[in-house]
Amino acid sequence: MIVHYSITIGYDVPWQKVYTLLKEAASQTIHIETHPEPFVLQTNLNDFNISYTINAYTKQPSKQALIYSNLLENIQEVFLREQIELLSPSYHVMNKLS
Repeated sequence: MIVHYSITIGYDVPWQKVYTLLKEAASQTIHIETHPEPFVLQTNLNDFNISYTINAYTKQPSKQALIYSNLLENIQEVFLREQIELLSPSYHVMNKLS
């Protein structure tokens, strides 16, 4: 089974660096297989950032919640260590003027 998770990163960060960090985070995640190794796909060129998806294999599908939680912890740690901001989708609120 493949587990996957998407993040967005600014255009100022080289895609090669993002690939390396996402693979590192996945390789540190519990129940993730080393072979085949985790891989990254660019899934969207947005207005202000790029969407990346980390994909990794597991033989423990019954432990998905634990795997995803640990993967997200690892993603936060490796990007924080490198001082790279994880971006999230933005939204706009329209205020109705009275």
